[in-house]
Amino acid sequence: MLLRLKKYVLHSQIRQLFFTENKSQKILLPPLMTKIVPRESLFKIFWSYLYIKRTIDHEFNNETIMQGIKQAILVISEALSKQNYEALDGIVSPKAIKVLKHRVNHLTPSQQELLSINLDFFGFFTRSLTSKRIKGSKDVLVEIAVHGMTMIGIPVERESYIYICYVFQRKYKNGMGGPWIVKLS
Repeated sequence: MLLRLKKYVLHSQIRQLFFTENKSQKILLPPLMTKIVPRESLFKIFWSYLYIKRTIDHEFNNETIMQGIKQAILVISEALSKQNYEALDGIVSPKAIKVLKHRVNHLTPSQQELLSINLDFFGFFTRSLTSKRIKGSKDVLVEIAVHGMTMIGIPVERESYIYICYVFQRKYKNGMGGPWIVKLS
């Protein structure tokens, strides 16, 4: 069940920078979402993981979560490249879908093609992992921010990469975890 509390509306943060196939033909891809997620140290991420696993969700499993995150990123990128916004329901909040729809609809067809991630050249890592208690209740929000990069085109140059950032959020209500949703930070 997707919780749609206005105060905790879940959004999508996707930051995709640019791509250049060759120096004479540049295809710029403006950021779809502009807020940057602060980076945390590996020690803090590890400590947060242990805290969440011991106190919030005893079944919290990094490998399983990362597999799910990878699948969600691929589904979202493919849906955006094809302007299939219905495929984002349940993965991305309605408010974020509205923002993404507006921005993607203003991209050129060449720019929209760049939104699809090539699985052969895709990698991502955890940028931050946090948990927050909701004031006045026992509910907890867990957020995982991931940064990723995909390469398109050869030769490999700085301009041949697309950078992304997703923030996934899960609300635990009465000890039960809801769905992981991509959100704006």
